[in-house]
Amino acid sequence: MPEYLHDANVKPEKLIIILLLAIFSFSAQAGLNDGLVAYYPFNGNANDASGNGNNGTINGTILTTNRFGTPNSAYYFPGNNDWISVPDAPSLDLTNGYTLSALDKFRGRWHRCSKNRR
Repeated sequence: MPEYLHDANVKPEKLIIILLLAIFSFSAQAGLNDGLVAYYPFNGNANDASGNGNNGTINGTILTTNRFGTPNSAYYFPGNNDWISVPDAPSLDLTNGYTLSALDKFRGRWHRCSKNRR
């Protein structure tokens, strides 16, 4: 039994509250893939790794090295008419809310952006 459970200063009520909080926070955690509709790791292509088939189509972008030095794991957009498109699909219905997260490098600086809508 952990030593802190034998401490005379720890009241049983505190232990019960701590245990209940631990149980509730454990049961409230969702898995990483719960509700995931698209995931693009850019591992040599723009395919969706979530298993939902929301694959991207490359339009003028070029595979490049990511910020960790891994080749072919990021995309460079060299001009104004370069993009990655993803066709519309029922799994991409965002009317019930979404979370979008991205990391980009613009004018030499890294920018992390995320958007939640519930």
